[in-house]
Amino acid sequence: MKKSTLKIFLISFSVACILASLTTENIFAQPSLNIFTGYGMSSYENVISQADYLPVGAQLMFGVPIFNFGIEANYAAIPFIFNVKEDQTAKKLKEIKFNQLFIGSVVKINFAEGNFIPFGRIGGGLYTGKEIVKWTEDEKKTAIENGTTLQDYKVPLRNTVGFNIGGGFDFVIDKYSGFFFEYVYHMVSRKENIQNGNSFKANNWVIQAGYKINFL
Repeated sequence: MKKSTLKIFLISFSVACILASLTTENIFAQPSLNIFTGYGMSSYENVISQADYLPVGAQLMFGVPIFNFGIEANYAAIPFIFNVKEDQTAKKLKEIKFNQLFIGSVVKINFAEGNFIPFGRIGGGLYTGKEIVKWTEDEKKTAIENGTTLQDYKVPLRNTVGFNIGGGFDFVIDKYSGFFFEYVYHMVSRKENIQNGNSFKANNWVIQAGYKINFL
């Protein structure tokens, strides 16, 4: 029920933003392509320590000076990596990697005009990815000595809808280009796409910096 409500909200929100944009004069007056990378950190539940990651992505935006609407693709080029250790000795047993790809819509509201433009943003869309488990060589050798084997494996994660909020600022170089910085907090729940798969909160935050190209 909650997932259905969230989907309806995000679809309605996107449609409302498109309709609002279309009623604005010269909405396609300044399309722009934003290319970015950054540094992020997980905010997962039930983990002893969090993991960082490196995102790369792009935004295709349309709008007027105060209001911008577009699409974003954001991929964890360096994924979240969690080390699982033995409780008593802190010996590393395995590592678990979580890949993340976000594809969705984003809305930015500018709070000023000029060369330095602060803005707020909200977005929502589809989160995909997979879980990769790798055992250490020591654990594999120990398993063989005990007459068993340990295999690395991958578990797909279900595609799910999530949303994100944040803010930042644009620094205008000229009418054709500029830089931007933004903080984004992603709110999403994930579940392993297998029978009786685990589900967990996979929230994370990221600081993104990028280059903005204006086409008109």
